[in-house]
Amino acid sequence: MKKSTKLLLLVLSFVLVIGVAVGTSFAFLFDRTGTIENVFTVGNIEIELTETNNTYKLVACAEIPKDPKVTVKARSEDCWLFIKIDESDGLSEVLEYELADGWEKYLGYTGQGSLWYRKVSYAETIQEFYVLKDNIVTVKDVTTKKLQNVQNPTLTFTAYACQQLSVETVEEAWAEVSNPANYS
Repeated sequence: MKKSTKLLLLVLSFVLVIGVAVGTSFAFLFDRTGTIENVFTVGNIEIELTETNNTYKLVACAEIPKDPKVTVKARSEDCWLFIKIDESDGLSEVLEYELADGWEKYLGYTGQGSLWYRKVSYAETIQEFYVLKDNIVTVKDVTTKKLQNVQNPTLTFTAYACQQLSVETVEEAWAEVSNPANYS
């Protein structure tokens, strides 16, 4: 081969070796991954309190159908579910009832009426919780005079819920739901 051809091949080989070395270095010095997008959704609890009827007559020894029910809507987060029961003055002397299975009395409650609770887990479907055992209240065996002495007889139910993830105990949950500032 001619000397100039050899020199040209040598220079091209040298350029090729340099090019490969530089290209490989860039490959090692630069890299990139794909992106990961984090999507956050807001947890939600949705409850509803319903009852078929809300007007009743007090008659001694009567069993009165009464079906208050708390519904936890589908896909609601794990929650503490509360039911607060208020009775008008004197009503407990003429009316009696028991709470349905699964409700626990909150012994630390110091307000008016009584407070009951249960834990409810996340579900894809609605969950219904009746408040009263067998959906009845019973009028005690009392005189008509005693029944007439009860002024404005009312039995009032209020339901509350608090996400379990945000609190660990029933006391913390009730402190959250009973705080008026949390509803503004």
